[in-house]
Amino acid sequence: MRKIIATEFYTIDGLMSDPDDKMDWVSENLTPDMGKAIDEVYKRIDTLFLGATTYKIMAAYWPTADTNPNAFEGDAEFASVINNLKKIVFAKTALEPEWANTEFRPSIDADEIRKMKNNPGKDMLIAGSASIVQQFTNLGLSRRVSFTGSSSHSWQRKAPISKYH
Repeated sequence: MRKIIATEFYTIDGLMSDPDDKMDWVSENLTPDMGKAIDEVYKRIDTLFLGATTYKIMAAYWPTADTNPNAFEGDAEFASVINNLKKIVFAKTALEPEWANTEFRPSIDADEIRKMKNNPGKDMLIAGSASIVQQFTNLGLSRRVSFTGSSSHSWQRKAPISKYH
């Protein structure tokens, strides 16, 4: 049976992104060992689950990271991996398909996900998308979450911390 793994980047006080949904703090704090650990996870998967916000962030960067002269070191190689994955995005409102191999769903269908887990293939990953992780966990679909953190952030919250979860 395929596993569903979740990976999350959080600041020590529980934030995932800045008030503009940017995650520059991740790249600023990413160490070579963290990069290797992420690479190992992505070698084990063939499907990526995303929420709408995480999809927008990732789709704005990864489709062109392999040709972007301002991309971070190693991103061109990683782009070929992530761009070829099947991506399932859970979004209540319609989004434009800006990234290859992307399918959209209006909600999480637990039976569909269970069938996917029983089908042949590699493991599946929820990247970011804290609300998707919570829903998968509540539905009994995922039991493993990997957290990578940073000790601080440099922005002011625009809403109470509970809004970001």
